[in-house]
Amino acid sequence: MPEPGPKVSAGAGTGDGRLRVLANLDVVPTRPLSAADRLTLERFAEPVSAGVWKLSAGKLLDRVEQGGSLDELDQFLAARAMGDLPQTVVTFLADLRRQAGRLIDRGPARLIECADEHLAAELAADRRLRGKCVRAGIGSSSFGRRPGSRAKRGATTGARLAVVAA
Repeated sequence: MPEPGPKVSAGAGTGDGRLRVLANLDVVPTRPLSAADRLTLERFAEPVSAGVWKLSAGKLLDRVEQGGSLDELDQFLAARAMGDLPQTVVTFLADLRRQAGRLIDRGPARLIECADEHLAAELAADRRLRGKCVRAGIGSSSFGRRPGSRAKRGATTGARLAVVAA
C-alpha cells in the first residue's frame, strides 16, 4: 500500500531544473546526472535512448512491489523537475497511486484445483478451514497447466478452485 506523504501536483514546479519531464512521460536530463540521480531514474523509469527515460506503469508498479513507494518518485521529481509537471504525468501518477493502493499483499497462498464443484464448495464451507480456504474467482476462460503437460479440453471454472492460506 502506498505510504502517505507529499504528492506531486501540476503546480509543484519548485525543482532545480535538472530534469525536464515531458507530457509523453519521458524524463530528459538538462545536464549530466549524478550517479544517485541516474540510479533513481533507473529504478522508476525505462531507458528508451541515451539520456531519455520513460515513466512506465509496469516499472513503477514493480518498484512498489519491491518495497519502493510512489512518494519517493514524487519527491525526486518535485526536487529536480524544470517547471510544473505536465497534467498527463500528474494524472498518470495519481492513477498508479490509486491502483497500487487497491492491492494488498496478504502473503503466500496455494491454489488447488478441485476435481469438481461439489468438493470446492465443501472445502469453502468447512468450519475447520474457515479463514484459511476460499473459493477462487478465476474466470471461466482461465486454466492452468504444468510446463510440459498437455492442456485439458474445456476451461477450468472458478467454482472448482480453492485458495488455501500458506
